[in-house]
Amino acid sequence: MRGARGAGTEAYINDMLRLRAPRNEAIRPLRQLISVSLYVNFYSYQSMQKRLPPPATTGNVASWVINLSQRKVAKMERMETFDDF
Repeated sequence: MRGARGAGTEAYINDMLRLRAPRNEAIRPLRQLISVSLYVNFYSYQSMQKRLPPPATTGNVASWVINLSQRKVAKMERMETFDDF
């Protein structure tokens, strides 16, 4: 029967409805920490070697240059991600 929910699903939904979502200001530091750690992991050398092709063509070199510059930005102490815009 489509749309039927099991007892576990109902319990989960009820638990989620009882929780109050924190205000945006309260979660901002956590959100920023997660965002920064994602950037640092995404622009690590190991990740770039897995994701990017060898820099044999002009386009591939451009990809590497952009990723290396983003890696530098990710390593900065205070990073602006523009996620809030």
